[in-house]
Amino acid sequence: MLATIGAILVTSPEARAADPWALAVAQLAAQIEPLTPQGRQVTLAVLDFTDRDGVSSEFGRLAAARLILVLGQSLRLLPIERRSFSEYLKQLGLTRSDLLDPDNARRFAHEVGGLELLVVTGLSDLGDQVGLDARVVHIGTNESLGVTSVRVPKDTKVRRLLEAGRDGPGGTR
Repeated sequence: MLATIGAILVTSPEARAADPWALAVAQLAAQIEPLTPQGRQVTLAVLDFTDRDGVSSEFGRLAAARLILVLGQSLRLLPIERRSFSEYLKQLGLTRSDLLDPDNARRFAHEVGGLELLVVTGLSDLGDQVGLDARVVHIGTNESLGVTSVRVPKDTKVRRLLEAGRDGPGGTR
């Protein structure tokens, strides 16, 4: 279903007029959906997009929020809402980067109840573009179910968002 949504977004006149980063996130969602277990509903959590040093920015948080929104359009995927995600982390005394540890991820999944997948994200500065990467990880087995990536033109708006609201490694924002 998301692949169809992604194809519509890519070819529609509205998509060409939309923010390139929002379109790229929609494409990323369409690529993530087939990496998830098929034939049933799956609960997942999406980490903020961070750079190689684990630093998040307003761009990384907005891209993650948009990815959650688009993934939630699938009838199969049940992403945890960002506010709830942060509250669970706070209750457990964990940061987002702590979830990269399999034991912490399983503890978090137990607290959430039914959480099965973690979408581990990252962003790379590629000069005039930003790479958005996503790896789908099964929390119970720590198995990577697949990876995908898209590129976003680094226009003035993206540059501004990359610099705004920078939050150090492991932030709970």
